[in-house]
This record gives sequence, C-alpha cells and structure tokens, in this order.
Amino acid sequence: MNTERFHEQLGEIDLKYVSESAPRLKKNKRPWISAVAAVLVVAVVLGVFFGRGGKPESVTPVPGAVKSFAVSVPQYPESVPYPSSEVTGYDEWAKNRMERRQFDGAGSDLKDFFARANAAVLGDIRQNTVFSPLNTFMALAMLAEVTDGNSRAQVLDALGVADVETLRDKTYRVWNANYSNDGAVTSILGNSVWLSDGLEYRQEVLDTLARSYFASSFRGDFSDSRYQNAMRQWISEQTGGLLQQQAGNLDLSPETVLTLLSTLYFRAKWSDEFSESDTADAVFHGESGDVSVPFMHRDDVYGAYYFGERFGAVRLYLREGGDMWFLLPDEGVTPDTLFRDTEAQALMAVMDDWEAQESYPNHKSLKIHLSVPRFDVSSELDLKQAVVALGVTDVFDMARADFTPLTQNVPVAVDQIRHGARVAIDEEGVTAASFTAIIGAGATMPPEEEMDFVLDRPFAFVITGLDGLPLFAGTVWDID
Repeated sequence: MNTERFHEQLGEIDLKYVSESAPRLKKNKRPWISAVAAVLVVAVVLGVFFGRGGKPESVTPVPGAVKSFAVSVPQYPESVPYPSSEVTGYDEWAKNRMERRQFDGAGSDLKDFFARANAAVLGDIRQNTVFSPLNTFMALAMLAEVTDGNSRAQVLDALGVADVETLRDKTYRVWNANYSNDGAVTSILGNSVWLSDGLEYRQEVLDTLARSYFASSFRGDFSDSRYQNAMRQWISEQTGGLLQQQAGNLDLSPETVLTLLSTLYFRAKWSDEFSESDTADAVFHGESGDVSVPFMHRDDVYGAYYFGERFGAVRLYLREGGDMWFLLPDEGVTPDTLFRDTEAQALMAVMDDWEAQESYPNHKSLKIHLSVPRFDVSSELDLKQAVVALGVTDVFDMARADFTPLTQNVPVAVDQIRHGARVAIDEEGVTAASFTAIIGAGATMPPEEEMDFVLDRPFAFVITGLDGLPLFAGTVWDID
C-alpha cells in the first residue's frame, strides 16, 4: 500500500497542532452528587510502518483542540531532526541520540510482566490481534499512581515493581528510552488523565503524573459531548489520526468520573530496502480460507534464523532503531500458542539483548529468502479479564478499590479497560532492493548455507523499539 492509497482510506489528517501550553485550572470544590462512580482505564495504541519519514511529527501533549480543558501539561523533550544527508546536521543529531541512550535498559527487568501480559491477552484468540505490552504497562503504572492500599499493591505486584517511588523513576526512564520524534523514528507514548468537573482532586498527584509519566490532565463534564469529543480528538491526534474508528467506539457511562488514557504512536522505515517492483501476488492460507495477496520479497537477508520445536523466527531491522520479528509456527501449530511456548518466550526475552541472542540455543547465521505479505491489521480488545489474570482485582470492586491518593470525595472503581491497536507494513518510501518469491517454511533445523522463510499462513510478530522493549505483539490469521 502506498501513502496515497492509505490516506484515501483514512481521510486526510491535519497534524498541525497548536503547541502553546494551557494555563492550569484550580481544582473544583463542588461536592459530587452521585452515589455511584466509575473510572474508565483505556490503553489505545498504534504501530504503523510505511516509510514516510523525513520530518518530525507535530505531536504535542495538549493540541489546540483540547487546550480549553487542560489542568496540568507536561513538556515533551526536544528532538534534533534527522538530517537529509550525513554532510550537514548529522553530528548534532547523533549527539542528541547518544544523550538519550542514558535511559537504555530501564525496562530490562519488566520482561516477566511483558511475557505474562502477552500470554494473557494473545493466547487462544483465533483472529487478527494487536497488543502493546509497553503501552499497557504505562496505563497500569498510572493506575498505581492514583490508587493506594491493596489496590496499589496488586498493580505493583502485577508490574513486578517494589514500590511507587521505584515505579515513578522506572516509568520516567522507560518513557524517555522509547521517545523519538526526529523524522527517522517516531515513537511517542502519550498519557493523559480525564477528570469529571465535579471531582475534587489533588493537584500534586496530577503534577507527579505530568513530571514522571508525561501525562496531561484535563477536566470537564462527561455528560457533555464536547468533552467526550475532546477525549477522542486527543487519542486521534496522539496517534496520527490512525485510530479514529477505535476512538469513536469509546462509550463512556454517565457515572464516569475519571478516565486514564495511554497511547503509543510508532513509525519507522525498514533498514534495508524493499522494492515494490518485486512485490507479487501469492496465496496466503488464512484461518478463513486461501486468499491472493501481495507478498514482498527479499533474497538477500543475511542474519540469524531462530528456531524451536514448534516455530521458526527471523528479524528485520528498522532504520535508526528497533526491529520487527516474524515468528512462523510449524504446520498444525497456531500462532497464539507461541506466546505460551517456553522456547518462543525465551527468544522474546532476549530481543533487547544482542549478547543474549548469541547464546539462544537454536540459531544459525545464513542467507534467508524472505517472503512477507503486506498487511494492515487492527483489533479492539477488552483487557479486564487479562488484567484480572495478572492479579489486579480490587480496583474493579467499588467496596475494595482505593483511589484516595487522587480523590476522597467519591467512591471510584474501574469499569472497563479498552485497548485498540493497528499495525501496517508495506514498501512505501524504500527502493533499490531485489526480492524473489520462494515457497517454503518450517521451524526445523536449517540447511547449511541458505533457507526459505515464507509467511504464507497464520504467524505471529513482535515489534521492538529503540530500547529493545516490546512495543507491539500480535498475530495475523487473515489478510484482507
């Protein structure tokens, strides 16, 4: 898919935002008049690969469309634009990138949470599914910040973090380790808190969220369509306009007093180029039947092939940071089961560590003939049961939930956790490479010099970011 066709489907998105920060509003002292309250926690994510590149995105914490509702406003870091050539501006960009490397490794001890979250969400779903474990970590981290007592303890245990002070430092460092808006890689974690106009809140909590979580705070009337539309607009603008449908499907109950939102917008080019002239139609054997779809081909992938008893895997590098891993299950094995497979989990655990990858027991360096279908997949998920499976229960119970750090004038409990995501890959913006379609696949011992790797049946994928942490994981069962 090229950029023109992509935008014809979505409509033209205006990404020109007003960047000025809004003045803070004083907290509202009016008592809440309802005896019932609820909080909606939403993790909304996006990943897209189609190689536009060249310019930083105009993404701000508080775009002009929602500025009038702002209470607390964070400041995103400055990124030096990626130069058009190495002749001018490269040294300055490289220095800026190196300065941000101080945050590398901040999330290395979160691997257990990522593995458990992937297994809880992606296991046993026989349809296209996209999930962001990192984005969900951010949403739950904010939930820990606004809760206390056993409610907070359960969230911290699920995240594998000892205390809220450690969580603040970790979240700050993880956010910075994965932030980029330089035109080479776009990777922006957007966080926000949406308060009811009648809710008494503690400003210091919102200030902490802005400082450690880069979270914007807003206040308004949830029964007012303008406020709900502002929330949907914030989601849309934080994700480049590519989740408008998912954002439009958010349905807030009249009892909502608090909404936590977390978004992830990621865009990068392939490190080595695809050539659209070598793309050719081939059959994808999907869950719903066979379909002819465009396959991208590369005949010169030199790297490691990883394999286990039930799968094989290869990695494609992304330019200036990040990787995309493709995991192809054996015939008769479904991709969802790989997120519970011991060997596959062991591979996912070292995707951020080059040295550890070398010690992965089953891998071999060779030439790979790669065939990858173009795809654009999305999903909308209810994460409540997955979060319960991670051990977080009290926040859903009005009698047990403790939101006293943020507010004490109304009982609050989590009503629902929604997650919408989209990932697309194609050759847009990349040229001068040759690919050849080779039929074959399998997670067996590879031959001596070269092998075929053809993703022509349901498969899994993992996208890692600048710091090597898993931004997205998903399964592709069918391709339209």
